[in-house]
Amino acid sequence: MNLIDKYIYAIGEQLPVGSREEIKKELKSLLLDEIEMSYGLTPTDEQIEKVIYEFGSPTQVAQRYKNNNPLIDSKFTEIYLMISKIIIFAMTVAFFVIFVINFLKNDFLSINTLNAVFKLIKNIITSSFTGIGVLTIIFMAISKYVADKNIDFKGEWNIKDLDCIDKEDVKVSKVGLSFEIFFSLVFLALINFIPSIVGSLENLFELSGLSLGHHINPTVFEKYLIFIAFIVVVEIIENIIFLVNKDAKYLSLLTVFVAILNIGVLFSMIVDETLYLNYINVLGIKLIFIIVAVTTFAELISNSYKFIKNNFVVKQDEI
Repeated sequence: MNLIDKYIYAIGEQLPVGSREEIKKELKSLLLDEIEMSYGLTPTDEQIEKVIYEFGSPTQVAQRYKNNNPLIDSKFTEIYLMISKIIIFAMTVAFFVIFVINFLKNDFLSINTLNAVFKLIKNIITSSFTGIGVLTIIFMAISKYVADKNIDFKGEWNIKDLDCIDKEDVKVSKVGLSFEIFFSLVFLALINFIPSIVGSLENLFELSGLSLGHHINPTVFEKYLIFIAFIVVVEIIENIIFLVNKDAKYLSLLTVFVAILNIGVLFSMIVDETLYLNYINVLGIKLIFIIVAVTTFAELISNSYKFIKNNFVVKQDEI
C-alpha cells in the first residue's frame, strides 16, 4: 500500500460507511490531479508528501464530510440502523416462538387469544425499545472510546504517522456477524422467558424413538442462566465492535476474555452432577456442553496466539 493509498484509507476509516467508497474515490482523484498539476506525471516522494500536507490531516479531511459532534459517529450510522433492525426482527421471531410454544402447551380453549396477541405485541415493542436503547448507549461509547487511535489524526500530525497502516483493508462479513447477533438475541430471549425450553427439546428428541443418557435439571439450570446471558451479551457487544472497527485496540483480548468465560461456565456445568437427572451416560445435553467446550478451547488457543503475536512479538521486533 503506497503513501497515497494509506492516506485515503486513513480518511475512509473515519467516514460514514454508506458513502465511504464514493468519497474515497473522489478524494483520491482530486489528490492525484493536484499532484499532476503541481509536479507532473513523475513526482518525487517529497512532492507527494507536500500535497498531502496541504490537503490536511485525515481527521480534518473526513470532518468536512461529517456532521459536527453527533452522539453516534456518522461513520457508524449505517451499522447502527442495521443492528436496530436485527434487534426488532430477532425480538419478533423470539416472542412469536414463545407465543406458539405457550399456545401449544396449554388448552386452546383456556387461552384468551386476544389478550395473548396484545401481550405478544407489547413484549416485542418493549424488548425492541429496550434493546435499541442499550444499543444506542453502546454506540455512543464506541464513538467516544473505541476509535482506532492509529488512524485518528487530530491537531498536529506527521506524514510518518501513516506508516502504521501497513495492510490492505480486510473486508468484514457483515452477513455472518449479523446472523450471529440475530441468533444470539433470539437465544437470549428464549432462555430467559422459557428456561424450560431445554427440557422441551429433550422430550422432542425422545419422541423420535432415540433415548437420552440423562435429562437436564431445570431448577439447577436456571441458576446458570445469568452467567449464560452475560456471556451472550458480551459476545453481542464483541460482534458489534468488530463490525464498526475490526482493528479496535484490544478486540482480540476481548475475544480471549469471552472464550475464558465460556469455558469456565461450560466446565462448571459439565462437572456439576446436580445439573443432570437420571444420569446413565454422557449422551444428551452434557455431550453438547463438552463439544462446545472443546471447540471454544481451540478458539481460545488460536485467539491467545494472535493477541500475543500482535501485541508483544511485533513490538519487540520494532525495538
